[in-house]
Amino acid sequence: MPPEAVADIRSFSQLVPLNVTRFRFDDAFLDQVGLEDLPVASRPLFYLVGYQTLESHVGGLLCLGMPDHLLDEFGCFVDKDADRMHAWLDAHQPGWLERSGYRLVADANPGAVEVDVMSKYGTALWLNLVVPDYAETIMSETVQLTFELTQWRDDILARQHEAQ
Repeated sequence: MPPEAVADIRSFSQLVPLNVTRFRFDDAFLDQVGLEDLPVASRPLFYLVGYQTLESHVGGLLCLGMPDHLLDEFGCFVDKDADRMHAWLDAHQPGWLERSGYRLVADANPGAVEVDVMSKYGTALWLNLVVPDYAETIMSETVQLTFELTQWRDDILARQHEAQ
């Protein structure tokens, strides 16, 4: 996509909200899937594994059939390669440091170092440009994982009680 077309993109705040990509594994989610009796001590690990599972499923689907050059392009945000991130953002979103979207990400992450803010902002921008339906993929996989956890609820709870 030429830089002049990207410059006309909707403002960052109108892009798919970043919280869509941050599905929350929390007590409310446990209630939703019937795991409210999961021992408190087990919850942090359960949340971590759940998040990693969702991230893996979504990442696999988004990468399916994607050309290597796009995967490499996205890799600069994953690797937090400041030089490559700067180059991509300069080419695809001129003036990105002054954009309200960048400020929104920076303000939402107080105390974060610039490379982390740049990575979060660039990831969201890249996904919106290259994989415009990524939010639907996330939501679809979230629904699927929720369904699976609901189905496995009794097994999960039984294993937790055996482990205690």
